[in-house]
Amino acid sequence: MKTGCHCPPACSSTRYEVTLSSSMFPSDFYNDFLLKAVNEFEQDYYRKNFIVIHIYFDELKTTIVKQLPVYGSSVEIFGNLGGQMGLFLGASILTITELGEFLGFVLWFIWKKCKNRNRTNFSKEKNVIATLKEM
Repeated sequence: MKTGCHCPPACSSTRYEVTLSSSMFPSDFYNDFLLKAVNEFEQDYYRKNFIVIHIYFDELKTTIVKQLPVYGSSVEIFGNLGGQMGLFLGASILTITELGEFLGFVLWFIWKKCKNRNRTNFSKEKNVIATLKEM
């Protein structure tokens, strides 16, 4: 049965397995012995007025259930991420790093080209202005 409760599980709980067995107390043999030892009671007196209870544990073991976080640190997260990428993409953290390095070099190359192009355009304008002044 599903309820709308979002409560965390209990911190601890105790569960006992229950087994019931019964027998007549005292047994016929022991009842005869009691009647001979103590003559003042009638035969069914002990059966009507006394009870013997024995409580036993079915198993002497304890089950401890702990809840642990799936990821305890960032190292475990990156390790799992790298493993999943290796399985499903055929890639690794090294491959991603190399791809980032390649993109960095491409951007650096483009930036250098644009910077040199601006310098050459500026020097061409200076040359044109100098030649116009000479005329």
